[in-house]
Amino acid sequence: MPVSEAERMELVGKLTDAIGKEAAETLMACVLPDGRDQLATKADLEILRADLEILRAETKAEFAALRAETNAGFAEMRSFMETKLARQARLHYGSLAAFILSVWGVFVAQSFVM
Repeated sequence: MPVSEAERMELVGKLTDAIGKEAAETLMACVLPDGRDQLATKADLEILRADLEILRAETKAEFAALRAETNAGFAEMRSFMETKLARQARLHYGSLAAFILSVWGVFVAQSFVM
């Protein structure tokens, strides 16, 4: 049964007389204004627990999907980088070989001219 505001004020008055104003205010702050019917029951907690378990499972599935997507993205990026780096290395080594051959050609040509 809900308690009226007048009944609450009467209780505050009696508590103030009995234990003092500060202690009465502290005690009243701890008491629910709507009474015990507002407290959570075991059934409420079970429903909350079930909701949290569903949320946990959904979150776990979403993280697994994100992890798989991230791994696939990194694998694709790794493959792309390996291809580009291999092409760059071939271009670099080819240019270096062409430069060395041209320098040798100049030396060989100079040795015949002298």
